[in-house]
Amino acid sequence: MSGRYWVLASPVLPHGHLVLGPSGVVIGREPSCAVRLHSLEVSRRHARIVKKGVGYTIEDLGSENGTFVNGRPVTKPVTLENDDVIAIATIQIQFAIVDGERDAIAHRFSTAMEETNRLEDDDKNALFAGHFTRESILQVCRLIELHEHSGVLRFESGGGSGHLRFHKGAVVEARSGPANGERAARSLLGLVEGDYRFHLYAPNDPRNAVPGAIKIKARSLIEDLKREEEEAGPHPYSDLVDETPPMQRTQKIPKAPPPS
Repeated sequence: MSGRYWVLASPVLPHGHLVLGPSGVVIGREPSCAVRLHSLEVSRRHARIVKKGVGYTIEDLGSENGTFVNGRPVTKPVTLENDDVIAIATIQIQFAIVDGERDAIAHRFSTAMEETNRLEDDDKNALFAGHFTRESILQVCRLIELHEHSGVLRFESGGGSGHLRFHKGAVVEARSGPANGERAARSLLGLVEGDYRFHLYAPNDPRNAVPGAIKIKARSLIEDLKREEEEAGPHPYSDLVDETPPMQRTQKIPKAPPPS
């Protein structure tokens, strides 16, 4: 049926999209939320989208890590406009207003389409890439540090993306949604599952010269996260963690290239 539809689009959503109805939705980690996000960065009841007149507004529900629209924090209800990007902590969701046939929406916002699938780079040139679980991505970071690799480890998880940039095994930059620095690094290393790829750079590659770079040992961050989780109690999604080998396309990690 032809008409106007208000749509949320992201790989985190079933079928890649959700058509909003008159009652709106609550976004959060609780099973009762209409949009449930499996990330420790997301509060149990994080944000709410409600119908307001002929459109929709979004409000933060006192979340710990914040709600953002186009990079700006939501401190009071914000009216959503076409193509707005909503960030729930570090997970991104597109808001779209679509005119046309209802059946066409399913095709346009399929997870196979570019609009909702942002893992676009060809991973054939990646040193290693694949699907990760919580434990396997920590193993990947330990191995990068052990072999003193320089390069970028990219993440896609639950509709969000980010990266860790390594220089000789140390994390020198981190970005995850609106966050950067150590907060972003901790967020990425706390992800439950997703897809990853690592592109190797030479140690003197100018792409590793990041203004305002941090310098953190991945091992230290991992140990801190493990300690904090042990103090907080069982991991909420521990049943999703397994011992899957970290690399699916490469059987061994080559040694770091000699310094130039």
